[in-house]
Amino acid sequence: MKKFYILLLFLSSVTATLQAQVWAPNIGSYWYYDSHGAFCYGYAKYDYYKDSLINGNNCQMIRRYGKMSCPGGNHASYDKPIFTYTNSNQVVYVNDYTSAASVQGQVFDTLFWFNAPIGAKWQMIHQSYHCTGTVSCIVTVENTGQRIIQGQNLKWQKVNYMAQGGGPAQLVTDTIYERFGYLKTDPFNPNNFCSLTSDIQSTNLFRCYGDNQITDLKYKYTGACDYFVDVSVNERNASHNDLHVFPNPATSVLQISSKTELWNDAQIEIQDARGRTVLKQPFATSIDISSLAQGLYVVTVKNDMGRRSFKIMKE
Repeated sequence: MKKFYILLLFLSSVTATLQAQVWAPNIGSYWYYDSHGAFCYGYAKYDYYKDSLINGNNCQMIRRYGKMSCPGGNHASYDKPIFTYTNSNQVVYVNDYTSAASVQGQVFDTLFWFNAPIGAKWQMIHQSYHCTGTVSCIVTVENTGQRIIQGQNLKWQKVNYMAQGGGPAQLVTDTIYERFGYLKTDPFNPNNFCSLTSDIQSTNLFRCYGDNQITDLKYKYTGACDYFVDVSVNERNASHNDLHVFPNPATSVLQISSKTELWNDAQIEIQDARGRTVLKQPFATSIDISSLAQGLYVVTVKNDMGRRSFKIMKE
């Protein structure tokens, strides 16, 4: 019933050593995601509404509220509730909410595995019918770590999976964070979970998260979480507008501003027009470039969740 796959090489060598934590810390925890199509755009909000006992498991009941702006007007509605629960090894299961009419008849599949070692695998929820191929819908963990966000030490995992979005299957790389999940796709929406995603164009990009300890964490967004983003106009601002490098041209000091804490542990690398690295240092909001010669440079900000590159002119 529970789809949960581990590489055989870890079966004899890896045991869970980290204490299990709660997936959704408190009732009222919420998630916001982008939602858009060819002619509509909007958002989806999930919130941890109440607890529920299903098949002996203490589950979190999570509601989904979708709001879309389309040529024919605005549309808003609640969908069927989603149920999750976490075991002692921090495997988070989610119900297949379309598989049975009765809540107690639900099938649960693996959603996350926060204690997974590098190389571990698990199968995505099986409504992901966009996936294709023999290794489709299998999440593979490439790297793991921890990051302090608003005083909370959260685990992260860099993962990949094969996905199809109307064309040939492609390898998608994403990052999973404890509590707020995937950064590039909506993990609660099985119909879109395995659709083709990219860093700039995504149908379900993570926006915001909040609970009783992490207050209104915004990922690549400013202002209110529950507003429409017309991607046909903004085009995601080519980099989600989460980093700014200025002034450009610059003379002695380069300023870097970030709208999300996820870049705080990043590295900054500056290369000249020949591709030679002329400066490398931890993330900072002010970079002294007074010693650099005049000319064109590429500034790259990177960490385990991704990278952003900017061209600047030094005067």
